[in-house]
Amino acid sequence: MTSLEMPGAPRAVHVAGYISATLSRSPIFMTKFVPALIVAAAFAAPSAFAQASSPANVKFNDLYAKLKAAMAERNTSAISAMLTPDFISEDVSGKTETGEQMMTELSKVPADPARKSETTVISADIKGDTANIVQRYHSSLAKPGSDGQAKVTDIDTESQDTWKLIGGVWHLSRTVTETLEYRVNGKLLAKKAHSPG
Repeated sequence: MTSLEMPGAPRAVHVAGYISATLSRSPIFMTKFVPALIVAAAFAAPSAFAQASSPANVKFNDLYAKLKAAMAERNTSAISAMLTPDFISEDVSGKTETGEQMMTELSKVPADPARKSETTVISADIKGDTANIVQRYHSSLAKPGSDGQAKVTDIDTESQDTWKLIGGVWHLSRTVTETLEYRVNGKLLAKKAHSPG
């Protein structure tokens, strides 16, 4: 079975769960598909809106990279230190999980160094001690399929994240996956927009 690790925002187990549940309902995907882990995370004046190359975006991109490294190392202490105690992750289908639940699921999935991923902050709207982040995540994995032919899987998501400034340090409070697309060899196999409830 192929594990897909997608550290981009703690939608990890969630995106994983959604794709797994959706594709498993189709005979074509009854084969080997393992829940993907996208656990991303991270991240001046009052009401400052930041564009892609702004200092705020650069700062939050650095925070996402820091969280990604902690996820890859399965370092639960480092991950927990970047989350608020009441952290919530919500996937495209509206399913939610806490930070503890997310880390428990993460620990069950082996890391896959062959998977390439990237998280990009699109915008950062900072008001006082709250930052609303729009971020995009892309991951790609190329491996031989069961027929010996190359199989390239791509996952793209866009998420709305909320960060809280506590004691001068930014902590991720909530992440909501707004859109998800799943492709194999360039063919779109699944597309979903956020639908709570």
